[in-house]
Amino acid sequence: MGLAAEFAVINRTSSQSAIDILDRVCEPWRNCDAEFEASDPNAPYHIRPDYDRYTDPHPKAALGMLMVEAFAPNGLEDLPRYQYMLPRTRDPKEPYDPDRDQATVDAWYRDVGDPFKSRYDFW
Repeated sequence: MGLAAEFAVINRTSSQSAIDILDRVCEPWRNCDAEFEASDPNAPYHIRPDYDRYTDPHPKAALGMLMVEAFAPNGLEDLPRYQYMLPRTRDPKEPYDPDRDQATVDAWYRDVGDPFKSRYDFW
């Protein structure tokens, strides 16, 4: 699913909405226990060095970016709201705040992750 999303984004036309692309990419996997660990294309059986899951709100994670665009209340404008949960996108000089991290994760699931899972019947 993650690789299909990457391909779809590369070939995206101006008339295609994020939800249209997600519908096409996710439909074959509807009603399943989908796994989203991001495999490193250069090192089989390893996680990508930039992000851990295809669904992460990371600029290089096509599926995650489509999810934010389609489901976040303000689309991609909300991307910074969710990025604190990704250690690789945090400012390394900023001290870790577990309460902020939990609030970020909660917001991402409420706004993006759960609606995505619900739409495609992922469990």
